[in-house]
Amino acid sequence: MLSDAFQPAPPDSPAASPPADNPLWEQRFRALTDKSADAILLRDRQGGIIYASASTANVLGFSPPEIVGQTTLALVHPADAAETKNLIASILDQPGKSVQATVRVRHKNGGWRWLEGTATNLLADPAVGAIVINLRDVTERKQAEDTLRESQRLYQTLFQQAPVGVVHCALDGAFMRVNRRFCALVGYAEAELMNMRVQEITAPEELARDEALRRQLVAGEVEVYQREKRYVHKSGRLFWTKVTVALQRDNAGEPEHFIAS
Repeated sequence: MLSDAFQPAPPDSPAASPPADNPLWEQRFRALTDKSADAILLRDRQGGIIYASASTANVLGFSPPEIVGQTTLALVHPADAAETKNLIASILDQPGKSVQATVRVRHKNGGWRWLEGTATNLLADPAVGAIVINLRDVTERKQAEDTLRESQRLYQTLFQQAPVGVVHCALDGAFMRVNRRFCALVGYAEAELMNMRVQEITAPEELARDEALRRQLVAGEVEVYQREKRYVHKSGRLFWTKVTVALQRDNAGEPEHFIAS
């Protein structure tokens, strides 16, 4: 037999159970499932788990005998249960169809793991007779994504609420991002600035000095520079500012854009 945990599909299933008495089939099946990094479950039409691969223990902490007999929804986080139920229901009468979802699933230690799952309806396949569910742990990826989103949210808040003007400019001076304070300083709306370059609102007498300092940043001769310079307000008047400019580089050390405040 494949495993003490494996049981044939219920009598009302339209498919026969997998050929567990075939040694070659069993050998291949184990090679595919037991060494897999993913947890592999077989679910009957009613929702019961009739088989769990040995790799399930690595993903969820439960051994196959602890998983078999439970329902898939019993393991899913309550907040994700309705979506999971609807997805499975959508393929029950569509042989061969697959659905994908990322849901929280209960670990044996009591915590919740984010799993990326694919469920495929093989109820009509005589070698399977079940819905095959592949589950991959993506908890670390989800946590990293959540951390990145929170960092971006915090930066956006600080960027917009800063008491000084802050801008991101491309290497050619084109505005990439501006905060509210900068818009107020120069008199232009954000949408207007997105079609302009910083040179267009800089006093002509300041352009050569700006260009020389930016070249030093790109060459790596300085990491940041400060200077006082005159900008041109939308109304046409000149006004003095104190500017601090740094260069953002990518992971390879190549120049990306300027950040000025």
